[in-house]
Amino acid sequence: MSGIELGIQNDKSKVVKREEQVKKSEELVKKQKDELRNIQKLLTPELVTLLYKKLESLNVIPLATMIETLIAILRNSKSATANDVQLYLKKHENLIYKM
Repeated sequence: MSGIELGIQNDKSKVVKREEQVKKSEELVKKQKDELRNIQKLLTPELVTLLYKKLESLNVIPLATMIETLIAILRNSKSATANDVQLYLKKHENLIYKM
C-alpha cells in the first residue's frame, strides 16, 4: 500500500469517526429538545400565573431568590432582578418563548 493510499484510508476512517460523533450529537440535541417540550407542557399558563401571584403577594425571600436565579439562567446572565422576574412571569408566553 502506498503512502497516498494509507493517507486516504486514514482520512476515510477520520470521516467515519466524525460522522458518528455528529450523529451522537444530533441525537443528544433531539433528546434535549424533547425534554424541553415536556417541561414546557408542564408549565401551563395557570401555573405561571399562580407562581407570579404568589411571588407578588408573599414576601418569601428564598423563593424569590430561586426564581431570580432561574430567570438569570434562562437569560444566560449572572443575575436577574425582580423586574426581570416580573417580565418573564407576568405572561406565560414570555417564559415559554425564552425557553
